[in-house]
Amino acid sequence: MTVYNLDEYKTSKLNYKTEEECDNLYLPDKNNTIRKIHSVLTYKMENAQIGCMNRDKNAVNNMIKIVKYYFEHKKRPEKYSRSDATKDSNPKKPKKDIKKKGGSSSIKPV
Repeated sequence: MTVYNLDEYKTSKLNYKTEEECDNLYLPDKNNTIRKIHSVLTYKMENAQIGCMNRDKNAVNNMIKIVKYYFEHKKRPEKYSRSDATKDSNPKKPKKDIKKKGGSSSIKPV
């Protein structure tokens, strides 16, 4: 059996069907304070309504898509590549430079 290490970059952030960025769900608590529900994502559906989905299920569907694409094309889809980070529409403050062991964005056996 071969085990692969998969970089999860953007797998929970991008909608697995449209590859558009999703937002977190915000709901009021019992004191009417707006709270972020991190595990639930919202997205705009084709009929212009707002849809909700579980962040983890979305990530798994994206990981399946990445693996299938990788085996067919021998590279990651562009939207899920770290090289696409410079094109991010919502830049955040820079993270500290953290060196990861085997920091490549490709899928590799462990």
